[in-house]
Amino acid sequence: PSPNTTLFRSSTAVDFWLSKADVVLHTSRHEGLPNAIVEAQLAGCPVVVTPAGGTPGALIHGESGICLSANDPFPFDEALDALSLLLNDCDLRERMEHAAIRHAMQEFSLEKTLSNTMALLCGSADARDES
Repeated sequence: PSPNTTLFRSSTAVDFWLSKADVVLHTSRHEGLPNAIVEAQLAGCPVVVTPAGGTPGALIHGESGICLSANDPFPFDEALDALSLLLNDCDLRERMEHAAIRHAMQEFSLEKTLSNTMALLCGSADARDES
């Protein structure tokens, strides 16, 4: 890694590391809805992700981050291009930072999550009543 690159496996200081990041790369092959992507966007970090599981639904491709075309095999060249674009185009990165915060706050707020959960639970109860 270059002197400006920090790689780490795990940390409890997530807020600290996200405040230092310009972009987050998430390379899952299998995933549900990744909290790490939501947390990164809330911190104002554009994300570059693979299309594993529910990951594409956690961002707006081209607006709050970039969703790569595949997850297995991992598209190294495409990922490098996306990272290079975001790291070298400060205007684009800044627009994505603002869009990432806005998207995460709108789609993953406590109120929206509770509302979606209640709708799902109530819908499931209604479906059980009809059968």
